[in-house]
Amino acid sequence: IPEIGDLLLTRIIINWRRAFKRNDKQMCSTLAKFLAHLTNQKVVDDNLTLEMLTLLLDKPTDDSVEVAVTMVKEVGATLNEVSSLGLHAIFERFRAILHEGDLDKRTQYMIEDLFLVRKSKFAAHQPITEDLDLVE
Repeated sequence: IPEIGDLLLTRIIINWRRAFKRNDKQMCSTLAKFLAHLTNQKVVDDNLTLEMLTLLLDKPTDDSVEVAVTMVKEVGATLNEVSSLGLHAIFERFRAILHEGDLDKRTQYMIEDLFLVRKSKFAAHQPITEDLDLVE
């Protein structure tokens, strides 16, 4: 089974890179969500998720920030537990992007909403739903 997981992760990363280079927001967002859920299930290390978020926020565009916001909503509770410093750095980058004001208003509202989700400790975005928590 580890070989299957390795193959799956390799294909996700290759396809995500391809989508990122082509500016394919839909594919990028879908793969980022899938990777976030794999991180929540502890199949993927949190460092990979943090690296992807850093890459998305390095040269922010409306699309890359939107994908990053979606990913953080999905994986934020898990990152808060296992790598709170990494999540703090990502939120500091979001704050800097928000203060720059170069993005569309809609994207800025998405970032502000993300800060509210963080303030509520990701209550509406639990890492593992009870129906999927089969391991005791």
